[in-house]
Amino acid sequence: MFKSLKLYLQYILSEPSLKRLTAVYHKIIHFYFPVRLKKTKYLQNKKLLSLKNKSEIRIAFILLLDSNWKYDSVYKVFENQKGFSPIVIICPFVTYGENKMQMELLKAEEFCRQKGYNFFSTWDDENGIWKDFKKILSPDIVFFSSPHNHSKKEYCINNFLDTLTCYVPYSIRTDHLTQLQFNGDFHQLIWINFYETDIHKKIAEKFADNRGSNVEVVGYPTLDILKKSRKKNLGKRKTIIWAPHWTIPKSELNRSCFLDYYDYFLNLANNFKNELEIILRPHPLLKLTLYELDGWGKERTDKYFETWETTSNLWINEGDYIDLFINSDLIVHDSVSFLSEYLVTGNPAIYTKREVDLDPPFNEFGEICLNAHYVCRNQQQLNAKLVDVLFKGSDPKKQMREKIVQKYLIINKDLSSNNILKTIVNKLES
Repeated sequence: MFKSLKLYLQYILSEPSLKRLTAVYHKIIHFYFPVRLKKTKYLQNKKLLSLKNKSEIRIAFILLLDSNWKYDSVYKVFENQKGFSPIVIICPFVTYGENKMQMELLKAEEFCRQKGYNFFSTWDDENGIWKDFKKILSPDIVFFSSPHNHSKKEYCINNFLDTLTCYVPYSIRTDHLTQLQFNGDFHQLIWINFYETDIHKKIAEKFADNRGSNVEVVGYPTLDILKKSRKKNLGKRKTIIWAPHWTIPKSELNRSCFLDYYDYFLNLANNFKNELEIILRPHPLLKLTLYELDGWGKERTDKYFETWETTSNLWINEGDYIDLFINSDLIVHDSVSFLSEYLVTGNPAIYTKREVDLDPPFNEFGEICLNAHYVCRNQQQLNAKLVDVLFKGSDPKKQMREKIVQKYLIINKDLSSNNILKTIVNKLES
């Protein structure tokens, strides 16, 4: 009758009793976690030993959202390395409902075809079942794309404790969420956390229960492609990226300035039809947030996005953003990862903040990157800065951006993907 024990307990217990029981449950889980962690490390070492003389290592890269995919350069470096056989595993993103999940599955398949990946979809459309890729493919190493349980449990970390598991963060972490981003069960259970900079390793050493013992600093794979890409000659018009975050005020993060600028860029495009192209790069969760937001809803949101799709000098980009970054002239955003990623292009960057600071603080690396941005707090300031930078060529922070890239985002004078390959090869051979 009841789908789960949780529903049953909610039915028979009062709210205070349920809260007390939940608290006891979490204490028990916390108490036994070190035992579970110790067992996981034993199983990982056992797996590592079993691979010492194996002729071909099977590597699976889990793909949930193509917009959050960071493993292109890593996949390719293993594809070109003798003794490794990589494959992309398309898994369902279940957090935001059936429609979103099905749409993302189709997008992921098309994305893999365009990229030329060897891929495996966990959804069996003919039989209407989810396939157990661990059982079917027996991967030796699994790269996760998120530390959060956004997929079905059989595709999450707890089903791979006897496998060599790896993680590259889906964004360069610049905000303050240290417990969430560095000290979850996932971060403790993973075999190797491949982190962005020495600053991120220090954060893990300070806040993670395992003091960052499973962290390797390798740089950030997306930057490999940005460093190697070259700008195309696309025409005379300047190209602006607007990348609004999804955390519209009232959420925990309070970073998004979307409500302050949603009509500003439409007017800007209209006023500079011959001089500007503006590309909207929304956070993957922005549209879903607007659907639920008072005063917006699905009809208004869809109509707004349609304007971007049908106006001659407006565009939307929701997939791979490498070409977008390389062929742009400037970014305006309130994002987290783009705070550092875009610096590699060498182009100027503007960060929008509200008149009154509601934002949580950045971490040490975030503050360093923010200092290399031009910060605007209202439309008037943004207008003046765009004219200054785009049309007058004023860019006094150019050298600061270049120094940050050289000092923090190039590790061992090599590409991040090569650093990841070398780390795994060394562990297999040691």
